[in-house]
Amino acid sequence: MKTRNLLGSAFATCSAHDGADGATPAWFQTTPPYGDYPGGNITGKDGKPVENAVVRFDAASVKAVVDAFRARMAASDWPGVLVDREHFSLDLDKPSDAMAWAIDIRVADDGSIWTKWRFTPEGERLWKDRVLVCRSPLLKLDDGPDGVYRPTALQSIGMTNTPHFKELSTLAAAKAAAEETTNKGETR
Repeated sequence: MKTRNLLGSAFATCSAHDGADGATPAWFQTTPPYGDYPGGNITGKDGKPVENAVVRFDAASVKAVVDAFRARMAASDWPGVLVDREHFSLDLDKPSDAMAWAIDIRVADDGSIWTKWRFTPEGERLWKDRVLVCRSPLLKLDDGPDGVYRPTALQSIGMTNTPHFKELSTLAAAKAAAEETTNKGETR
């Protein structure tokens, strides 16, 4: 498999949830709440996996991700952040069709980042048919002094079935989806 070189990036997968009525939700929890999480598959500048790496979501890193997203939103020709199937856009031998485009961003009170998606027909089918039910953001990371890396930007999101972050409970996601119903259009 030939892959694109993405040094200083990390994958993080989040649990899936449906809207309160079973319909496809517009907003998806894309990162876990504030905290430290195992870095699993971080590659250092030397191209080697980083042992015992930690990804830290704190107020500064979440703000950096949101600010970078909103800066990209300002471009008149910006389609959104790519949501692809199983991160296929990183594999030169696989199709990189969009499943959706993340077109807006907000932060929940717990520090988790949520993105609003505009599905393609195929992406919506795969989500509604529960073929792919999790989200996996590809994050640009800072240099990681002492093995602690902070996200600085959201590069893409994969629709996948291989969760990394298990801290996202479906109960919390359902509660947030219910709050979304009462706060439509509100962004933080």
